[in-house]
Amino acid sequence: LYVGRVCEQKGTDILLHAFESLKARMSDVRLVVAGPNDQFGNNSESDLTRQIREVGGLYLGAVEEDLLSSIYNLADVFVMPTRSLEMFGMAALEAQACGKPVVCSDHGGLREGVSPPSGLFFPVGNSEALTECLVRLLGDGDLCRAKAAAARNNALRFGWNNVAEEID
Repeated sequence: LYVGRVCEQKGTDILLHAFESLKARMSDVRLVVAGPNDQFGNNSESDLTRQIREVGGLYLGAVEEDLLSSIYNLADVFVMPTRSLEMFGMAALEAQACGKPVVCSDHGGLREGVSPPSGLFFPVGNSEALTECLVRLLGDGDLCRAKAAAARNNALRFGWNNVAEEID
């Protein structure tokens, strides 16, 4: 699962390349993408949204906020392949709050929001490394369950009570 803007800056193209490689190695995987095309409020079709469908992915478009937890909970793994300008990575934190392990680029705020116990990191822009992380996580049920358990605990670090205590 990926939730966010569908654009090169967010690494959608990297995700699509990785998914094609992943499908060749694991036949029982499905890619689901939720989010606007390029900019918030834009639900028009683009080359990337067409490519999601062409590789066999399911593109949901923008999803209402009150439905996001249901989208996160349908997935086994959350992927955030951001290429540049990732200040925090709220979607990665939301996924962890739903108990989903995260595979993300080693970039920007993702380093702070995703902990090594709750996810796997890959070099920015490296679709082969992303594929290897996904194969490792999806192929090892114990690892996936351990990271899922750690994900929820990691997300709790960012709860308002904890944030307020740190500021106080």
